[in-house]
Order: sequence, then structure tokens, then C-alpha cells
Amino acid sequence: LMNLRVAAAAQRVRVLVQRLPDTAQPDWLARVRLEDGSDEASAEGALVESIEERRTYRRRFSAREVDAATVDQLLD
Repeated sequence: LMNLRVAAAAQRVRVLVQRLPDTAQPDWLARVRLEDGSDEASAEGALVESIEERRTYRRRFSAREVDAATVDQLLD
């Protein structure tokens, strides 16, 4: 989803995202609509060169809770 948003922004295309759009389809991450954008470049579009270097984790996450210390580290 992030790569889609970045690539679209680099082409000055506006992306409208509805996260978790359908409770009957729990595997759906989002519903996305593309619209004409503006002539202005966005900060998100500037990240387009990084798409090839980005890595993702595609397996389901476990249900275990993340401890508070780890959450604090991620927020810093």
C-alpha cells in the first residue's frame, strides 16, 4: 500500500485509501481510488527512488501483544 501511494504521488496522482473496507473480507487491506492530482510534487512522491530498496513482511502477524518498551522504542 505504501509503495502504491508513493508511486502515485511521484506521478502526481491522488490516492484515496479506505483501510480495512470490508469486515466480510478480513484479508483486504484497503480499497484504493486514484484521482487526478495536482501540479505540485509531494513529500511522499519524493520517496519513489526508495521503492526498490524497501522490504516487507507478508505473513500474518501473531496475536501476541507487543511489550510497552518495544512500542516506546518504535515511537522514538
